[in-house]
Amino acid sequence: VDYAAVRALSSPSQLPGLLAPAVGSWRQDPWPPRKLLNKLRQRGKAELAAELVRFMRSSNLDVNVFDVTTAIGACKRRGKWQLAVDLLNEMPEWSITPNEVSYLSVISACDQGGEWQFALALLARMPTVDLTPDIISYNAAISACGRASQWQQAFKVLQDMPGHSVPPDAISFNAAISACEGAGLWQRALQVLDVDMPALSVAADRITYNA
Repeated sequence: VDYAAVRALSSPSQLPGLLAPAVGSWRQDPWPPRKLLNKLRQRGKAELAAELVRFMRSSNLDVNVFDVTTAIGACKRRGKWQLAVDLLNEMPEWSITPNEVSYLSVISACDQGGEWQFALALLARMPTVDLTPDIISYNAAISACGRASQWQQAFKVLQDMPGHSVPPDAISFNAAISACEGAGLWQRALQVLDVDMPALSVAADRITYNA
């Protein structure tokens, strides 16, 4: 089964019928479905990627955290945040433990989809499942707030970062500045540039000045 055949399907629901004859060979060699899954991620075919990983699971093929996270990556590329959240929540049902990359990918999908509340909820959930958010996760959450002009929430995340031993970087501040500008708070944006960033020895970059 190649990508061209999958791409030609008119609906993701047709995928199991196309893939069923390949299950026997996939039990012997797990790489073809993973190669196909990665291709779907690269093309941002979120629904097909999700259907593929679910088919693999229902067919009792080996499915691990990297496979599901790859499918979530396809969701991230298209801002399919709800599908990404669904896959994340299905992982424990499949006896698969999400990792930091899994959560980051879902938070990024929420960012792309403008779902700032889900992004913050996922960021807050990570420590409860023994995962430590990194700066990319925090920045994605700040960006999600910025897209929705939720400047107060963006700054709350920004202010919380040092307490979690994750110092903000230029990307963090750029996202916060964008949140200010989206809310029409130009003076607060300038304060970030002139006061907040120098206080933490964070240098402004080209994006900062163009934000």
